[in-house]
Amino acid sequence: MNAMNLNVLADSGYRNNYYPVNLITPYVDNLGPREIMYNRLHASCRSKIERFFGILKMKFKAFYDGFTLSPKYCVMLFKLAVLFTNAKVMQGL
Repeated sequence: MNAMNLNVLADSGYRNNYYPVNLITPYVDNLGPREIMYNRLHASCRSKIERFFGILKMKFKAFYDGFTLSPKYCVMLFKLAVLFTNAKVMQGL
């Protein structure tokens, strides 16, 4: 994945100072009906992502305690954990 196309869902505590990553944050000023709807959808997405990370932390203690492996292996383990967890969620387990 090209870093120029990387979008990261973040809360309003973050500002987009991390070029070339595009932080997607809620609106904080001048809220009209469209911005309010956007913020509701943003919060809903973030809530689902945070719940999923909670599931990962419960199922795989390494995510809770931290990794002692190299970053290369951490990324591989994270991808596998997400794959297995998604499969269980889709099966209704």
